[in-house]
Amino acid sequence: MSPHTVKAGARVHVKGDASNDADVFQKFCVQQRQDKGPWRTVKCAHGGIGLGGTVDTWVQAKRRGTLQFRGALYEAGWTSHRLHLQTVTPTETVRVR
Repeated sequence: MSPHTVKAGARVHVKGDASNDADVFQKFCVQQRQDKGPWRTVKCAHGGIGLGGTVDTWVQAKRRGTLQFRGALYEAGWTSHRLHLQTVTPTETVRVR
């Protein structure tokens, strides 16, 4: 990830990947939230069986405060094609001044 302090209007480089050894459909997504707001999905990989994928993207820090980023791995079972959140990565924080 890019520097942990940026000016408002700057772009932040965010990337990550995830998968596990489960033989099910997986999809990896990068999520962000501003200050204490709700988590919002920025971008997701295409995903696949046993492969969550990789995300490499840029996010603009639009206003002052704190931006938090995390990776989220979603899975769908064989009997249900509905994705559910399996795990999240530790949060990375960027201060926007």
